[in-house]
Amino acid sequence: MNYFEFAMTWKMHRAPRQPRANVQRMTVLARRQGSLYVHVMFVSLTVSLLGMAALTTSRIHRRMNEAGTDAAAARLYAQAALRMGMLRLEQNPNWRFTYTHGVWESDVTIGDGAYTLAGLDPSDSDLADQPEDPVILIGTGRCGGATHKMQITLCPVNRGYSVLKTAIYSGNDLKLNAATLNCDQTAAANHDADGTGGSAFNCDVEVVNNLKGGVYNGDAQAGVAPRTQPDPAKVFDFYLAHGTWIDKSALPQGYANVVKNPGFENGANDWQAANCTLLDDTGKVHSGLHAVRVASRTANTAGPEQDVTNLLDRGVAYDASAWIHGLTTDDRRYFLRLILVSTGSGTATMTSGETKAKATDGWKQISHTMTPTWTGALISAKLQLITAAGELDDFLADDFSLKEVGTDRNISRVVLSPQSNPFGATTNPRGIYIIDLDDTKLFIKYARIIGTLVLLKPKAGSAIGAGGPVSWEPAVPGFPALLVRDKEMLINPSNAGLNEYANGINLNPPGAAYGGVVDADQSDIYPSQINGLIYGTHTLKFANQSRVNGLVLSADNIEISDTFNATYNSGYFFNPPPGFLAPEQIRILLDSAKKPLN
Repeated sequence: MNYFEFAMTWKMHRAPRQPRANVQRMTVLARRQGSLYVHVMFVSLTVSLLGMAALTTSRIHRRMNEAGTDAAAARLYAQAALRMGMLRLEQNPNWRFTYTHGVWESDVTIGDGAYTLAGLDPSDSDLADQPEDPVILIGTGRCGGATHKMQITLCPVNRGYSVLKTAIYSGNDLKLNAATLNCDQTAAANHDADGTGGSAFNCDVEVVNNLKGGVYNGDAQAGVAPRTQPDPAKVFDFYLAHGTWIDKSALPQGYANVVKNPGFENGANDWQAANCTLLDDTGKVHSGLHAVRVASRTANTAGPEQDVTNLLDRGVAYDASAWIHGLTTDDRRYFLRLILVSTGSGTATMTSGETKAKATDGWKQISHTMTPTWTGALISAKLQLITAAGELDDFLADDFSLKEVGTDRNISRVVLSPQSNPFGATTNPRGIYIIDLDDTKLFIKYARIIGTLVLLKPKAGSAIGAGGPVSWEPAVPGFPALLVRDKEMLINPSNAGLNEYANGINLNPPGAAYGGVVDADQSDIYPSQINGLIYGTHTLKFANQSRVNGLVLSADNIEISDTFNATYNSGYFFNPPPGFLAPEQIRILLDSAKKPLN
């Protein structure tokens, strides 16, 4: 019995009895009404289900449309990332040094989504080491819940300016002044080559205009087409942006005393006793705690002497001085003497004027300015303190000094490297250091440089070497060693070795290895040479038997006196450093556009 029948039965039970015919009619009617109600409910449910199905279908279609739109947008954003990557390469000739292997840009907003750009070197994961290496650009686009990745492979072509195929290139004239040029690769000039005073070009030479004086002992060509060269206005951009600036005021003015153990605080170490005995004396001192007593003298030339062979530059003035204390009641005459022995001049002696001293005078200073000169190679040089003939008395000495005359700024007897900056608290991981000299004279000598030095506006007369040795190489292989802008520069290091002991400094400490070796001693000698590329916007001058292993480029003249030895490094053409990269053509590798494997 259903609910309707139960209700009707209950109602009949409660109501007064009706005739049988009436009851039958009412039962039929009730059954018809229940059936109609069921049909209505079924139709309503069907309509509701149809409505819900229509809404669900609509939502599914909308979501499918949105997903399709997001996917299309993500694909476009991935393509945009690749195009941005290609634009970066086209606009930045130094892109290999600006960008590293990995993500270049991450989640950059674009439209309703974002893109990420990565650049990869599939050869060795190092974009900067080889200009021929391909680069894979991977663009990832995101929009809504959709992500799309796409990659292309680019192959760079044509990197080096043709001047990088020469050992020496002058944007104007190449001039030899009674000089000899030795190099194992072509020397080129955008104008003339000219040798005077019996000059010799011991290499191939090519010029755009004329071959003038001098002897040409190689293939010499005139009337050649100019070589392609970098824009001087852009060469310095990368280094100025990534270098560490050194304030010129931080550079020393004048030169340090090169005498070792000048006050005998370490006894007689570094001194030789010439026909005498050197005794420690603490009773009478000029400064510090010790002086030396010169005793048992067998000749007037007997006295303390020190070897300064590796500390003197030919033709340079030095102030020499010492403090003396007589031990007699009578005046004795004292002299400073410099003895030079060279292959060309033999033995030469330079002696100061006399200084008289006796016991009651106390300490007196003897001083003299000396300008040593010699021909050929310097074999030895000794600084001595002597007396006049026949005067063999004991005397005291203290505080010797030998300083180069001058108050110019200098980089001398230091190590400048990515781990060492003697002129500031900040170092540079690439060893790029910039000095704006603002028309101040600078001398660099007796120094070891591991890096790229950028000199701006040096005063005329500035010199690299200045007659003394230098050991120089870039910190980043293939980078320039020296860049000079705005003014000319003289490069005239000696060919004598850079001696640690003579200069009182360890030049290969930790972080400044030489040939892969570091140590804590002062017993090494380094060849005096510049390894790397030298570039100047103005005239570059070479003298004093200088040596460069790399190449030399000047936007103006190159002038050589004495003997210049150049050994070419082809790596600068095949893998040019920033600023020397020729405009390259970048081609998309055929069939390289695809989805990355990961």
